Parts: sequence; structure tokens; C-alpha cells
Amino acid sequence: VEFEFRFWDAEEGGHCVFETSDTDAGEGDYKTLSYAFFPNGQASPSRHVGSGMHEEIAMGLYDETITNTVTLIILGDQIAAVINGKSVWPAFNPEGRVAYEYQALSANAGIVCEYDNYKLWDLSGLDYNP
Repeated sequence: VEFEFRFWDAEEGGHCVFETSDTDAGEGDYKTLSYAFFPNGQASPSRHVGSGMHEEIAMGLYDETITNTVTLIILGDQIAAVINGKSVWPAFNPEGRVAYEYQALSANAGIVCEYDNYKLWDLSGLDYNP
């Protein structure tokens, strides 16, 4: 997925989020990856571990003073982020190989996030042999 984002009126703890998850697998069991962008220039992916709790997978930095172009890649058990053409983090997806079917952009905890130029590529048909 790729999108541009910028935030306005950030309060402490506020953050912009891209989230992707699979459909409900039954009995409330689903897998979610969230990518949070904080006004202090930190960016981090995390996974849902139950009841609103998230576990951070990696951490990187970006320039919070400009509009940022973010490319997030999930391919098999690997995830990566490229922000403004620079690799921010490579990491392994602790959920393993998952087909994510739901995406959402949001603003949390007292922040105004502006998103633009959203693009989504389905890589599921890619012949990928690690």
C-alpha cells in the first residue's frame, strides 16, 4: 500500500494509523498489523495481541515536518516500510503468512491526520519463494 500523510493539531499521544487485518476467522480471532506515525517523528508497526493491546514489531524515524509518502509492503512473513524513498524498517511478521483483506486509515488520541493518493497493490499472485 502507498499513501501520503500529514498531521495537524497534534496533542501528546496523538498518532496517525494505517491498519490492515484479515476477516474475522471466527470467535473474534483475527490478525491485525497497525502502522503508527507519531508527531515526534517515530513510526512503528505493531500487531494486535488482544483487547486493544498491541505489540511493537520495529521502530523507525521520519520527518514529521513535511508531507510524507509511505510505502508499506507485506510479502509472506516479511514486512517493510519505505518513507520518502528511504527504507525505515525491515521486519518479520510474527503472524506469519497472512492474507490481509481489510485496510483503514485513522487518527487517534487528539490529532488531525490528512491522507492523500492512497494506492493498494495485491501481491498475492506473485511467485515468491524465499
